Amino acid sequence: MTDDRSVVAQSHELQKIAHEIISEGIPLDEQFQVTVMIDKLPPLWKEFKNNLRHKSKDFFLESLITKFRIEEEHRKQDQKDKVLVVSNRNHTRSSTPAVLKPNRKINKNQNKNQNGGNWNGN
Repeated sequence: MTDDRSVVAQSHELQKIAHEIISEGIPLDEQFQVTVMIDKLPPLWKEFKNNLRHKSKDFFLESLITKFRIEEEHRKQDQKDKVLVVSNRNHTRSSTPAVLKPNRKINKNQNKNQNGGNWNGN
């Protein structure tokens, strides 16, 4: 699976392939299909994949796809929230002008007072 497409859509494609194999008379265990779908999750889903692997009970295909759908919706909502936060930050930044200070060089006479002496009174 890839990160650029919906995981739910890609899992449905894997299900279609599995149904084609089964329709040819080759038995395909549902638990095997579940394991394959979990293992084929995209790289950005690594943490979710590891959590599913360590679950003690077995999943059915339908419940796994439901979990995919829920996780995908959460990820979309998180992305929308991040975009709103970033856009709000950009909006507040643009409303206050930036003040740039010039790069100043230190003069040798800068440590002397106006009478030509130094700060120690000499």
